[in-house]
Amino acid sequence: MGSTSHLATELLMSMAGIKLTHVPYKGGDPSLQALLAGETKMSFVDLSIAGGHAAAGRLRPLAVSTSKRAELLPDLPTLAEAGLPGFESMTTFAMFVPAGTPPEVIARLNREVNKALATAEVKKWMLGQGIEGVGGTPEDLAKHQATDSAKWGKVIREQGIKFE
Repeated sequence: MGSTSHLATELLMSMAGIKLTHVPYKGGDPSLQALLAGETKMSFVDLSIAGGHAAAGRLRPLAVSTSKRAELLPDLPTLAEAGLPGFESMTTFAMFVPAGTPPEVIARLNREVNKALATAEVKKWMLGQGIEGVGGTPEDLAKHQATDSAKWGKVIREQGIKFE
């Protein structure tokens, strides 16, 4: 309950005006196994765990949930392109430090992470994991978090999702 995949499905139902049955799993791998076994008919699955199955023909990707097409599957449309304008859901990984960390330490970490993300070696490794690295500033991350919190809070409230 409350995973990125669950909330993306709730957003899809809301925006498309459809009803699907939520089947909770304990993570992406069990959800993927259920999809591969035909126990479920659709799921939002991270490219990092589904890409190989799609390449082998065991899964049929329909669209990516990000606002732009994925580098790994450039011919696959976004959900917005497929008919749900404004749809976006993505898993975000970010680096955090303890509150009170000196600004100069934060600036250096940010600079070094952005430098690493720009190297061909890191880009290649990340794409191999199904991840597209995006750098930015701490302010970019704070803005992204605020926007995401508001968006997902609205989905949770409107869909009446309860976490127990």
